[in-house]
Amino acid sequence: MSANPKITAIHNKLVSDYIAVTRAEHAAWLDERKAAMERMEERRRQALKYILKNKEK
Repeated sequence: MSANPKITAIHNKLVSDYIAVTRAEHAAWLDERKAAMERMEERRRQALKYILKNKEK
């Protein structure tokens, strides 16, 4: 049984679009995680500075 070329083309386009959207969403999620990790690291640095500064007193 041969596949209908029009249906195959539509299917391939839908799969391609789905993969593109999934990759874009994943990239956005990774960017959000990276930004959150950077904020957390900065808060950790600030807390360490505060602790060391107050330790001297």
